[in-house]
Amino acid sequence: MTYHAHTRITVLRTPSGEDSPTNAWGDPVDLPRGQEPVHLSGVRAALQQETVRQWQPNERRWTEVTTWTARVRRDLDIVHTDQIRDDRTGDRFVIDEIHTPTGFAGWAHTRLQLTRVR
Repeated sequence: MTYHAHTRITVLRTPSGEDSPTNAWGDPVDLPRGQEPVHLSGVRAALQQETVRQWQPNERRWTEVTTWTARVRRDLDIVHTDQIRDDRTGDRFVIDEIHTPTGFAGWAHTRLQLTRVR
């Protein structure tokens, strides 16, 4: 399956290990907005928003859930702990799942399941 990249994204990567930011108790914390180190910038991507209805059995009602999917080149260094920023809109996302399916002609892309962060 191919995709049409209609936006550019920036991949933000928080340092890990000894360089990771911690609070006074030594617990890991996120860096303030705008201070995250940029890992990749200007990456062409396709972002798709989809609203689906899901049944919540414990609440006995339907709810609408908005999901986001990004498709990028498969050779990019993207990991679960990265964050994505849409350069066009400024929206930020965390990565829930990374999947690289194979295509019909051997071409492949990486599909990212995202959650929007406000």
